Amino acid sequence: MKKRFTMTGMFIMVGTLICVISVFYGCIFLNGDLVRGGLLYDKWWNVNSGTAPTADHPLWDTRPDTESNTRTGSDTWRCKECHGWDYMGVDGAYGSGSHRTDFDGIYDSRNKGAIELANFLKTGDHDFSANLSDQDIADVVAFITGGLIDMNLYIDLSTKEANGDATNGETLYSGSGQCISCHGTDGKLIDFGDGEGVGDLAIGNPWETLHKILFGHPGSSPEMPSAVENGLSTDDQVDILTYCQTL
Repeated sequence: MKKRFTMTGMFIMVGTLICVISVFYGCIFLNGDLVRGGLLYDKWWNVNSGTAPTADHPLWDTRPDTESNTRTGSDTWRCKECHGWDYMGVDGAYGSGSHRTDFDGIYDSRNKGAIELANFLKTGDHDFSANLSDQDIADVVAFITGGLIDMNLYIDLSTKEANGDATNGETLYSGSGQCISCHGTDGKLIDFGDGEGVGDLAIGNPWETLHKILFGHPGSSPEMPSAVENGLSTDDQVDILTYCQTL
């Protein structure tokens, strides 16, 4: 009888511990900041004051296409480098060109459970626990489960043209979108190199531009505002992108 009670008590203790752990992690994920998660997805060390890695990510050598994308070091640790600005990986804009790796995207992971996603980011060759805090991981999980949009609905994959309302986009660019104060009326107040401005980026890489409209640019000073944080709808965000393509 005593042995049976001891075994029963052990099962109860283990079950209670599992529940406590589940509740603890669930609370973390409920408090995740999806906007910050979007910034971490872009370049995490500019967000959490971490150190940019110098060696390649452990999974980099396992990319199915090792010839197209020859980047090394810190670039291989950026989430977007494998999974794309459109979150579609090999099935999206990074399915061809110098960024192709043949890795899958994360868009289909948006329906997975928070604990499953967190465990994936903390175990195996995809272990980021040495680089990302529990809060960082909670924010990335919040971004994946609540911040992704299907960019194929708004940007033509072949022509790169956005399908929003440029007129409304101009109004937002000059107003609540808070774009004009940093980028100027012609979009060139910030020089991205060789005299290129936000219009050139919007035309050349609309997926990156839309991601940054949504979540901001990590490490920018002054801090680039997030359209998501400012309460703009997805349609408004796409309208800003569409207008930027006219600059």
